[in-house]
Amino acid sequence: MQWWMVVVGVAVVVVTVFDAFATTLSPSTRAGPVTSRINAVLWRLAWRASRSNVSIPLVVAGPLLLVTTAMVWIGGLWLGWTLLFAADPNAVVSEAGGTAADLSGRVFYTAYTLFTLGLGNYVPQGAVWEVLSAVALINGLVLVTMSITYFIPVVTAVTDRRRLASVICTLGLNPLDILRAGWDGRSFPILERRLHDLIPSILITGQRHLTYPVIHYFHGRERLSAFAASVAAFDEAVTVIEHGAAPEVRPHPAALSAFHNAMDQFLNIVEPAYAKTDTDAAPRHVDLQAVAAVGIPVVDEDDYLAGLDLLSEHRNRMRGFVRHARWDWDSDVLQASGDGLLGRATRDVGQEQLAE
Repeated sequence: MQWWMVVVGVAVVVVTVFDAFATTLSPSTRAGPVTSRINAVLWRLAWRASRSNVSIPLVVAGPLLLVTTAMVWIGGLWLGWTLLFAADPNAVVSEAGGTAADLSGRVFYTAYTLFTLGLGNYVPQGAVWEVLSAVALINGLVLVTMSITYFIPVVTAVTDRRRLASVICTLGLNPLDILRAGWDGRSFPILERRLHDLIPSILITGQRHLTYPVIHYFHGRERLSAFAASVAAFDEAVTVIEHGAAPEVRPHPAALSAFHNAMDQFLNIVEPAYAKTDTDAAPRHVDLQAVAAVGIPVVDEDDYLAGLDLLSEHRNRMRGFVRHARWDWDSDVLQASGDGLLGRATRDVGQEQLAE
């Protein structure tokens, strides 16, 4: 008996099963330790291979990572159980002659036991290995089924996230356009209604980042469906209303603070794994004179800047989330326009983003 094979094989199987369950069935944790590290590495490679934020490597990264996750789980089980069945020379024998299987035969036996291929060229020898074969069969059935069924809710979550981004973009792609669309000459009734509608959707999206962490890596070619950039643009519009618009035209303060609280809860979920608080200079903000040009009564510039200072940490966190999602704060949030709906394929990747 090769006990080191037993120890390593059991460890590989346990880690694989734990990683799969932590990723798919635990809504209170992010991806498992193996999945999270592999996804992060592959995502960085996809970004470094991209010449712009709409390049093919970024677009295919999400589906590729989803498939890779399932392959890692299946490969982990296959490796772990193969080591277990290879630990004892007499664990697996050929059905015809009763001779001990070689390494390739044990690899083959493990595969059809885990994935129920229905072949019987090899059989377990002894009660212990018969029981372990049954355990391996159950283990393989559960994990493979779980991997396949994991795909459907992930695709649904990605679709809902893109739909939410598109809903925001119906008002505008940048904060100033959103303010212009929401202003009726006296107040912001459309924006106030949209605030109430978006809060539960943002909170649900945050929870889905816990349950289906791979959705963060689904990156579209269109700014119209970019969740990070769209929600950041709306968040900036709310910031301008809260601290830049004259008090008499603002929506109820509770509505504004509720939205910021929802965004903070969302960032608390995604920040440890999918965002990094920016420590650079404060993010650029919407020019108050441009807001006044729309016809919106505004406060004094100093009061506006003082209000932005109060939200400096929140805005830095938002910019960090936007950058980690591989969009640009200035061109994709503050200055996005209808001309850029198909992305900015000619814009090179910033060196500071490549270094992240």
